[in-house]
Amino acid sequence: YGLMDRVDIGLDIPLNLIQSGDEIPQIPGAVAYSSGVGLGDIRLVPRVKLFDGRSQGDKVWTALAIMADLYLPTRGQPGGPPFQGDVAGRFHPRVVVDLGLPSRVRMSANLGYLVRPTATLLDVEVDDALTWGASALLPLGSQVDLIPELAGQLSAQALERGVEELPTEVRLGARLTTQSGLTVLAGGGVGLVQGFGSPDWRVFLGLGRSPESGGDRDKDGIVDSADHCITEPEDMDFWQDEDGCPDPDNDKDGICDPWVKEKGLLAKYANICKGSDKCPNDPEDKDGFEDDDGCPDPDNDKDGVCDPWVQKQALGPKYANICKGSDNCPMVKGPLSNNGCPLAKLTATRIEIFQKIYFDTGKSTIKRVSFALLATVADVLKRNPTILKVEVQGYTDERGGPRYNMKLSIARAKAVVKHLVKVHGIDKNRLTAKGFGETKPVVDRASPEAWQKNRRVEFHVLERGPKPTK
Repeated sequence: YGLMDRVDIGLDIPLNLIQSGDEIPQIPGAVAYSSGVGLGDIRLVPRVKLFDGRSQGDKVWTALAIMADLYLPTRGQPGGPPFQGDVAGRFHPRVVVDLGLPSRVRMSANLGYLVRPTATLLDVEVDDALTWGASALLPLGSQVDLIPELAGQLSAQALERGVEELPTEVRLGARLTTQSGLTVLAGGGVGLVQGFGSPDWRVFLGLGRSPESGGDRDKDGIVDSADHCITEPEDMDFWQDEDGCPDPDNDKDGICDPWVKEKGLLAKYANICKGSDKCPNDPEDKDGFEDDDGCPDPDNDKDGVCDPWVQKQALGPKYANICKGSDNCPMVKGPLSNNGCPLAKLTATRIEIFQKIYFDTGKSTIKRVSFALLATVADVLKRNPTILKVEVQGYTDERGGPRYNMKLSIARAKAVVKHLVKVHGIDKNRLTAKGFGETKPVVDRASPEAWQKNRRVEFHVLERGPKPTK
């Protein structure tokens, strides 16, 4: 019974139809026992869901809950029929973890601690125990499930007394659920470790019925009493599948989930979505770049710097293997160091660069730190074949003397031309080098700041060809 979204409580009232056992010759006076119909200990099972990943729509999900079984000694009273209950209550808290996989496959594991009164039979002492279990649900179709289980317990005396304190059993069952709400469960089990309570073997058969279900008219596996859309089958894509309603657009980006087109239902859902979504659980970012495929594009220009929406939606960790930072120029490649914007751009008269080209002091050797900038300049030239001639101009500061500075500026301009030709394959006929020494300072002052600005390389467009005809 659900008390609220995350809390529910169950009630188990066991009814023993028949029970029998062999004599225990080691215990004087203990004879074979049999009984008729009898009520066992009533069990209350409160459950608190700590986390339920099913609501997030992932194909693989996890869930975590705490359960605390409370056994009431309604049958095991002193002098009553033996082996149908305890003379005192039991308490069994457990932590349960569920894992959901595609195709309705589920796996579960639990770890608990059973608190119960101490009892001794021959050399076996029954006391509190650590309990554990693991199970799986393997669908064999829409109505048949295979259910393997493994369960056992470990008492405090296990290390001293041996396997008698380590009962372990494996079970295998099959469950059939009909559309009328009838459930049939059959299977068997064997004891892997022959401790107390572990059988040599067992078989079991169970019948269940949910009279209030009212069938399943749309045959989606969700009974009508729990189905919010009893005439429309759930699409079963691990996205809000519990309500029984189809979800034509999981991520609500206006692009239909693939099954809509596959089933020819685009017209039916035309007021909700269009097309076919390649990423049905991740909304399209709608920034004018490849918006028709339904997939978000965290890095439009593929420069390794994330588009701004990634940071705004706090999705940096999700796309950390694709990009970093925030791109101020999401449609044009640029390094992270320049916030994703290019280090150079073409204007009417020049290729404007936004960083300096650095050389070894007093030499024409280009420092490696400037290689990325020159690669960007080369990219501008390659993308603009109508630029027929560019003059690479070198400038120095006023220190060193006019003659020395003129020679150094020419050498540096030639070094840049050589790098663009040799490293990036730019046609040498498109480039020319010229040095101006200290003759054209941008800041006419004698200071370290002025010298730093005056030492520079510029790229001036001298000749353009006609634009190519379409």
